Amino acid sequence: MTAPQVSYLVTVFNKAAVLGETLAAIRAQSGGASCEIVCVDDGSTDGSRALLAAEAARDPRLRVLGDAANRGPAIRINQAAQAARGAWLHPVDGDDLLPPNATQWLMAQARRCDAPLVFGRATRGLSDAPIPDSAESRRVTDPLRFAAR
Repeated sequence: MTAPQVSYLVTVFNKAAVLGETLAAIRAQSGGASCEIVCVDDGSTDGSRALLAAEAARDPRLRVLGDAANRGPAIRINQAAQAARGAWLHPVDGDDLLPPNATQWLMAQARRCDAPLVFGRATRGLSDAPIPDSAESRRVTDPLRFAAR
């Protein structure tokens, strides 16, 4: 089996009300990149785990990890990353809504700058409008300045 280009890492804790919309936004990504969707449930009690199981039964690209313990998003995103097979990792929270070309745009920026890491802004309540090709993009010379040292 060929490894996917992109692994979406979806962390989920009690997101049943919006999770279907998040997964639909991931599936609607343009650009034709092959993908997998690695969902990690963090001990949800609202039916999120059952929803994920039903989605995985319908979509062979979707895998579900996690257990009944609530361990927090950092542990769960690391768990998803360890299970991922894609060349690129795209973290997504269980209630995020991606514009339809988000992944395509990020990958284009990575190729343009020959960057091993790209990230975009997170905004709640986005419309389904695509990111314009002219959207601001800048090269960060020290990406670790955003990290604790």
